[in-house]
Amino acid sequence: MNQSDFIIELADMKKKFRVMFFLAGCIVIGLIVCTALFVMAGYRQIGGVFVKEKTLHVLHLAGIDSCTAGNVRITPWKEITIDSLFIKPSIGNERVIEAVIARCQVQYGIVPVLRFILKNREIILDRTLSQRDSVSEMTKKELWKNALGLVDMFKYSGSRLKLYEKNNPVVSILNYTVDARAGNVFSNEIKGHITADSIYYGQWRFSGVLTDFSYKKNTFAVSDCKGTFLDGTVFCDVSVALDSMRLQNAHAVINGVNIDNYYMILKKYYGMIQGTADITIDLVNSAIDRDSLNGKGVVIARNVSVKNLPVQNAIVSLIGFPQLANIPFDSIVTGFELQNGNKIINKMDGRGSIIAFTANGWLMDDGRLMQQVDGKLTREFVETLPGVISESMYKTPDNGRKFKCKVYGSLDHPKVELSNETLKKAFSGAFDSVKKHIEDVLR
Repeated sequence: MNQSDFIIELADMKKKFRVMFFLAGCIVIGLIVCTALFVMAGYRQIGGVFVKEKTLHVLHLAGIDSCTAGNVRITPWKEITIDSLFIKPSIGNERVIEAVIARCQVQYGIVPVLRFILKNREIILDRTLSQRDSVSEMTKKELWKNALGLVDMFKYSGSRLKLYEKNNPVVSILNYTVDARAGNVFSNEIKGHITADSIYYGQWRFSGVLTDFSYKKNTFAVSDCKGTFLDGTVFCDVSVALDSMRLQNAHAVINGVNIDNYYMILKKYYGMIQGTADITIDLVNSAIDRDSLNGKGVVIARNVSVKNLPVQNAIVSLIGFPQLANIPFDSIVTGFELQNGNKIINKMDGRGSIIAFTANGWLMDDGRLMQQVDGKLTREFVETLPGVISESMYKTPDNGRKFKCKVYGSLDHPKVELSNETLKKAFSGAFDSVKKHIEDVLR
């Protein structure tokens, strides 16, 4: 090969290399452009009937049998927004949640989405996912768990959320918002905030509710919960194991409860007991069912007025002090222990201008009771009594009068029995008083 041929061949090779590099550059640029377009397309919002149907289908896969939606918009690499969502999922065999959600927004990132697609590509592409009945329960749970791992944040607001047990409404939440964040561990732990205008539990209403919450390892916890109950302020912390539906612990402080309003809602003894109360209660590990709760607490009632209660009337009929039918108390302090949700073991201590007392015993949720009462009439009150009556009772160091009795039966139909000690003093005191009166007359 002479020098001229070598130069020509070298020029051809350079030309071919330039073409190859140009083509490679075009391919790389094309890939970059395609990737950019692909990513950009993922940040464009899409909606329509198809998107709505597929979203509802995913909710069905998650185990929500009954659900509807008004409008669904998806930004593939960023978020899903659902308007006018109604869901009715089941919790076990007996509990159902019914939620009306005005807007639900779920946000996530592009990297977790791509990882999710790669990890679950076979399941996602499997045609069996188009028929829910043909998808195994394990596959659905695994897919749903992996999907939860995508979520960075979700928030929703609604007008109503109800919990039903055996088709009976148990809890109702009105006008609520939920805002939760979790990064890339959403399937393992959730933290967030909840607000609600009202929460109803039976006939009881909590209003202005604001709380933090967390979910981790099947445990749902509420912390720093604040609200209003019967004109009083509520502060509480609650932890519930959702897999076993057991209360792990609960601590609540309620200050300034209106006692009169309590009995008005209870539709019993309304107008007979008035005042305010501060309540502290701690519940321990027990089933959430009403008949299973256990715990301890203290009720401190102040500026209490008690009149014409059946218990008072029974005592008045027995010992003949009509003034005891309307009694003011400066305070009544009650320590109690709740057993199995229906029995209260109590120790009560009351102080007032007419009478002071202590009571120990038990009270059932159906009104049955058994109480041992130690009462003391104040010196000021005793001075207003006839001598024959005051002398029929034991004196106290401050010149008051004391008595003991047992109250049993029920709150509506109580029975009162004076202790043998009190009866003995009543007879001997009355006899001594009459004897003294006769002696004075005969002098």
